[in-house]
Formats: sequence, C-alpha cells, structure tokens
Amino acid sequence: MMNHEFTNREKLLLLVFTIMLLGTFYYKVAYIDFKHQMELYDVDSIQEEMDLEQAKAMHLAKMKTAIAQNKDQYKGEILKYNNQANEINAINLALNTSAKNVSISWNEPELEGSIVRRNANISFTTNNYENFKRILKNLSEGPYRCIVSTVSMDASEEDVHASMQVTYYETVEGVKDLSGLRIQRD
Repeated sequence: MMNHEFTNREKLLLLVFTIMLLGTFYYKVAYIDFKHQMELYDVDSIQEEMDLEQAKAMHLAKMKTAIAQNKDQYKGEILKYNNQANEINAINLALNTSAKNVSISWNEPELEGSIVRRNANISFTTNNYENFKRILKNLSEGPYRCIVSTVSMDASEEDVHASMQVTYYETVEGVKDLSGLRIQRD
C-alpha cells in the first residue's frame, strides 16, 4: 500500500502539526470548558446569594413576629363611607419622600354588613430596608383603620422594591348615599 518512509523534515512537520493539534484540542476542550465551569460554580457569588437570602429570611421572620405580637392592637378610626380622599392623603404621607416609582391601584369598595372594605394595591421602590420598614409602619399606624397584607419585597444592593395590599375599613352607619358599593353576597 503505502511504503513511503518519512524524511526527518516530514517527521518534524508531523510532530509540530500534532503538537499544534493537541494544543488546540487542550485549549478548546479542556481550558475553555474548565474556565466556564469555574465561572458557573463560583462559590463567592453563591455565598453572597446565600447571605442575602438568609438576611431576607431573618427580616421576614422578624416581620412575622411583629405582626403576630401586634395582631390584636387595632389602630386608626373607622370613618363613614367615602373616606377615600383622606385615605389617599394618608398613603401619600406614609410614602413621604422616601418612596419612588409609586403605583397605587384601587379596587371597587365592597360592603359586607355595615363595613366597607376598600383595597389599595401599592407598589414602590425605596433606597433601603429602614425606609421600607418606616413606610410599612406609617401605613399600618395611620389615622384610618386598615390592614396591610400580602407584603412582598425584593432587596437589591441599591434599592428595595415592595408591593402590598392595604385594606381600609369604613362604615355605612348614618350614610345616605351608598353609590359605588359592591354588596358582598353569601
């Protein structure tokens, strides 16, 4: 078949070509893939994420404890139906200047018995966790009876993004005009 004997020059060229081929193979398969896997499983970023999640869990546990301890302490008064303008002012005062990117949407008020529930869905961004806590406290301890629920927050290094539902309570006792109310049926 092939009985060609390679010369020293051809042997040297084959050796150089083989070394280049092995070098390329090592670079593409071993070095690049290994470097990619090192970046993928970077322990420092995983540790930072774990620390952040643990801090979130700790803050959430503290908030749940505070809610459980203050569960039966009602604050604020229940005014007559159509107090929404005052409730908007109370939200504005609670958010103050520390909240940005504020979004508030109101659901239709619902009547159940003599109590009106008016739900506001609020989302905002603030600079830090302390501002978030202050806003939450100001909302829950405002002048009008309300319950803050469905609170969610996402903290990044720069901001805290939060959303919640605030339910304000009003009464229909002594009110003649009940227009705009949705009556809850059992």
